[in-house]
This record gives sequence, structure tokens and C-alpha cells, in this order.
Amino acid sequence: MQQGSTLIIVLHAKTMEYIRIRGWPPDHAHEAYEKGYFVEAIQVLHGWIESQARELLMLIGSIHFHTKLADTWNYVDEMSYKDVVKALLVVGQVTTEESADLLRINSARNKMIHQIFKEPYEKLHKGFPKPEFDRVFKDAMKWADRMSEKSDELV
Repeated sequence: MQQGSTLIIVLHAKTMEYIRIRGWPPDHAHEAYEKGYFVEAIQVLHGWIESQARELLMLIGSIHFHTKLADTWNYVDEMSYKDVVKALLVVGQVTTEESADLLRINSARNKMIHQIFKEPYEKLHKGFPKPEFDRVFKDAMKWADRMSEKSDELV
């Protein structure tokens, strides 16, 4: 059963409702961006990149170090986005420049979320600059695909 926008679908399984994204997350984010739902767009991309980065780190543990996937899953799931990116840098899955790019996406997402709630003060704060958002969104779209490709390269 579809609820609200065309972007989110609510699935009913017995008495529990689940909210999931239909389709490919980068496509969902792009559609949200086109409709002006900028917070949703960056949140979806950030979440997807984080999910794919965690998957990559779990795969590295399982494939290269023969750890139990269930154990690796639990450990990696408790790590922050920044820690996952740093771990990928340490094991050589991203370069210093790539890790800086990934951390910049995280910082911009956080900055945007906090700035949209600030009240303007003597015209010093107007919100999050759209050109900056567009740059970050473009980088995040690139990384949404690239992180998935890195996992595919391992298997």
C-alpha cells in the first residue's frame, strides 16, 4: 500500500508496518532532489553510501581475513560513518582523497541538517547554500555507485 509521496512505500506484514524505499536508492534520491526534497535526497544518499561502505568493510573481513560474517556484521554495524571510512582508508579500499571526499559528504549533510533549523540572526544566516548542496549531492551520487562497485570488485 502506497502512503504519501511516490517515493516511500509502507508495507504491512501482519500487524507491523515497515517503511522502505522502492527501487534503487540513488534513483530515489535523484527523484527527491528533482521535487525539491533536498533533506530526503541527501539523507537517502548518505544512508546508502554508509550502508555500502559497511558492506564493503564486512566483505573485506569475511573474504580476506576469514572472519564470520555474522560477527563482522555486528562489529561494523556499531561503527560510525567516519570510522568506517577511516577503516576503509587503512585497509587500502579508498585513497586519502577519496576518504576526504566521503567525509566531506558527511560533514555537509550534518551542516545542512543543523543549519536549516537555525533562525536567521541579523541576516547572517540564511540556510544552507544551494550551490554547495548541489556540489555535495553530485559527489554523493558518484559515491552511491562507486561504493557499490567496490564491493562488486571484491566478490
